[in-house]
Amino acid sequence: YRLAFGNSAAMGADTSGNGNNFTVNNIAATDQMADTPTTNTATMNPLDKSSGIVLSEGNLRVVANTPDTTVRATLSPNAGKWYFETLVTSAGTRGKVGMALLQAPVSSLTSCGANEYTFLFWTGQKCGAGGGNVAYGSSVTTGDVVQTAVDLDNGRIWWGKNGTWFASGDPASGASPAFTGLSGKMAPYFFENAGSSFTHVSFNFGQRPFAHTPPAGFAALNTANIATTDFVPDLAIIKSRSAATDWAWYDRERGATLDIGSNLTSAETVQSGGLLGFNAGGFNVGNLAKVNTSGASYIAYLFKKGVTPGFDIVTYAGNGSNQTISHGLGKVPNFMIVKIRSGANDWAAYHAGLNSPATQAVFPNLSLAAQSGVSAWNSTAPTSSVFSV
Repeated sequence: YRLAFGNSAAMGADTSGNGNNFTVNNIAATDQMADTPTTNTATMNPLDKSSGIVLSEGNLRVVANTPDTTVRATLSPNAGKWYFETLVTSAGTRGKVGMALLQAPVSSLTSCGANEYTFLFWTGQKCGAGGGNVAYGSSVTTGDVVQTAVDLDNGRIWWGKNGTWFASGDPASGASPAFTGLSGKMAPYFFENAGSSFTHVSFNFGQRPFAHTPPAGFAALNTANIATTDFVPDLAIIKSRSAATDWAWYDRERGATLDIGSNLTSAETVQSGGLLGFNAGGFNVGNLAKVNTSGASYIAYLFKKGVTPGFDIVTYAGNGSNQTISHGLGKVPNFMIVKIRSGANDWAAYHAGLNSPATQAVFPNLSLAAQSGVSAWNSTAPTSSVFSV
């Protein structure tokens, strides 16, 4: 069965065509949300927040209980045009909403730091990229809807209130943005500054009908609207950008849960909390620190096997003697990396651009220059069907 929840009058309807409809009991049309596995809509992230933030109502309601607390959303695009709304359910004295760089740990997001662009509820001012507070719009109070429009294709952001954009802004035409220069992976965020009372808000990223019409060309923040890889990766190389952790290599040839590090000599190991599996558009990870620490930022390089992408992964059994190994590129490889899986030893890399590639090697886990006189490739250049070791 497939439940799309697209019809508020028949939320149990099976859209797979198999007729496995669910009977709906005690669910009103107002309970419907446009949030499904194929259209996963952003919420505020319980794994990316300060301890003083309490989330409820599907992680869309934010209650700040202490000053200087922050929470970021679950989705962080680096391109596209996005619209979301923030309903102020209790104005407090020092609430803010805006966009923050994903690479910045949530603990580093301050009242107006270098990694964020924000609108100040209590003054109507704006603040961004480490600058000071600047006059912009008008203050908000309980019951107001703060509108945010973000154009990450052109690095712009706007705010408005109750259907009117501040400072003659026009996101649809690109006119009069609050800020320019936004870049990188950014997520919606909420910040509570020090004050005598705390702010409560409810976010809407498109789960429910918006209170106001989004600007032309701006979309709800959900996975169906975010461009992703359109293939199932065969290799993922993952590294934390904000912490001193090992590199992690995972591939489908060996098995998704087998981890090996290109900065290490050790054998592969099973990591149950590492990469859990590959899927169309990316991969899933567990809670292993080097692939998924709360507040950390990561980079992942994804590769697809095949003649067209020009990439292959092969495994073979060592025999202690010279041998040739078949590959499926159909062309002579320019670059190869080899690592023993069952024991501790250096990585070895071949590159056609070296002075004498058949007798030289680079060792990725070491800081050495290319080494000459090595026997890694049996002094034999690879061909369109085999390579030698």
